[in-house]
Amino acid sequence: MAAKLSRRDVLLTSLALAGVPRNTFSAPRGPASSAPIFREVAAEVGLDFHHFNGATGEHFMPEIMGAGVALFDYDNDGDLDVYLV
Repeated sequence: MAAKLSRRDVLLTSLALAGVPRNTFSAPRGPASSAPIFREVAAEVGLDFHHFNGATGEHFMPEIMGAGVALFDYDNDGDLDVYLV
């Protein structure tokens, strides 16, 4: 089933997109860095996490959901703290 747009919707969408600079959707320019952005430091900082969902084969909601992670500065020391579920 195709969606039908009214003239008003088309006009509002066109006006909204007209205000967006063209280079917003382009890839960033500049020299490519060969240095890695991320570095594996889990072992260095003592982070050891193994996810086990307690699967019983019944496909309950916690069994089919994956693990989660939150990064935030809990103790306000300027370093990100890790919360794993």
